[in-house]
Amino acid sequence: MLIIKRILIILILIISIVLIAAYFMPKEYAVEREVTINKPVDSVFAYVKSLKKSE
Repeated sequence: MLIIKRILIILILIISIVLIAAYFMPKEYAVEREVTINKPVDSVFAYVKSLKKSE
């Protein structure tokens, strides 16, 4: 019975630490991506303009 109590106390401590840490973390985040294409602007625009080519 003592082992079960210790395991439950440890689990409760771990869960509470995770919840407290989540409370203090930033609420908003942003993900940004960037792709560099080494082609002339005209050829890239012509490719993106046509939906058939971009599939």
